[in-house]
Amino acid sequence: MDQDAPRGCIEQGVEKVSATQFYFYAGLLFAALGLSAMFAGIETGIYSLNRIRLAIEVGRARKAAMKLLEEIRFPNRLLATLLIGNACAHDLGSIAIAHILEGAGFSPLMGIVLNTCLLLPLIFIFGETLPKELFRVHTDQWSYRCVGFLRVFRIIFTAIGLVPLVTWLGSLIVRRAGLGASATLNARQRFLELFHESSTTIGERQVAMAARVMQLSELTLLDVMTPWNDADILREQFSNAQIHQVLTRSNHSTYPLVDGENRCVGVVSAMDVLVAPEKSPRELARAAIELPVTTHVSEALRILRERGGTLLIARDGEKEVGVCSLRDMLESVVGAFVAG
Repeated sequence: MDQDAPRGCIEQGVEKVSATQFYFYAGLLFAALGLSAMFAGIETGIYSLNRIRLAIEVGRARKAAMKLLEEIRFPNRLLATLLIGNACAHDLGSIAIAHILEGAGFSPLMGIVLNTCLLLPLIFIFGETLPKELFRVHTDQWSYRCVGFLRVFRIIFTAIGLVPLVTWLGSLIVRRAGLGASATLNARQRFLELFHESSTTIGERQVAMAARVMQLSELTLLDVMTPWNDADILREQFSNAQIHQVLTRSNHSTYPLVDGENRCVGVVSAMDVLVAPEKSPRELARAAIELPVTTHVSEALRILRERGGTLLIARDGEKEVGVCSLRDMLESVVGAFVAG
């Protein structure tokens, strides 16, 4: 049979790579996979990083946390570094496989086909999917350990001009497309954003509680009080039976005491009434803590803590308009208490 006939998958006359060259390109392929895994994993790790824990570690002056925060503070630069690193890793992997296949005697066309068939699964599994999942699970440990790796490549890519170029092109496209940067967040909005960004480690209940805590600066007694007409109160003229009836049907620890003209003259502890039934409510009454209805809940909590009280009377001028207990104010933060 003619010697020139057998042509196809194997290219005749192609110089095969030596063992040294083969090991070099095999090592280059593994290095490319490792770099791709690192850049892809760090990207996912930073997205799922617990920002609350990062802030705590920075407050403790942990060097790795401070370096990581410095990288995160410039998201465009960070993203450019990761994208450039991943692109370079993929190119290195493609070059390594191409030389290995060429040295094995495959034709250029078959080399391209095999390169695609081999490189895509390797990159997808070992350079993308697996490291992303591992970094997502272990981000609060691995992201801190890999910040040095990220920092070195960011400096290298910046020194050769790639990071500034990609960042500038990205900013130019954003401006040309009319996509302005989001409005600057105030401290309250940034705090809430931290909770939402850390949703992988903080549940929805904690996020909702954080939102309610931030609303304390806006809530007033009017928002959380029980209206005066709906409040459980004790009257001076109540008999012991009537007093016990009020205590039985309600579950409060302290009650406002009103006189015959429906004016608040103090507050009475349910425990005092039960311990000393022979005394009248007026004898057991203590001075009431009275605040304007416009007082903010945070300020009211501070006053209750300083005075050691659990109940206050909300006033609108000279008129009592509501009753607000410590429980009412706490429920504005943690939600309603449900009796078991």
